[in-house]
Amino acid sequence: MSYNAIDALAPMLLDAQSKGTVHGFVLDKSRSEALFVMQGYEVDVSLDEIFGSHAEDGYGMILSTGPDAFLGVGKGFRVKFTPRNPGAKRVGIGAIDEGRYENGKWIAGGG
Repeated sequence: MSYNAIDALAPMLLDAQSKGTVHGFVLDKSRSEALFVMQGYEVDVSLDEIFGSHAEDGYGMILSTGPDAFLGVGKGFRVKFTPRNPGAKRVGIGAIDEGRYENGKWIAGGG
């Protein structure tokens, strides 16, 4: 599944790599969190916990797709953004869309 996701995002990923606007990560019980700075935000990625269920491992990458816009792809993680500018507005995740890319087009829905 992870290779399919990378393949589907290849054009976007190559562009983000050339600009330095992508970060990848692998998480497990021994390293359950990754912190990095991206586009003026501190990004905190951790193993997902929802309704008492804890992911044993996770992987993914975060791509900056524009000002204050990011794309996350992977499995078993959650992400939190904190502005590095002390006077900045509060931030949050406005929407989460589950789906996949096929032939460069976004297909909404699970799978």
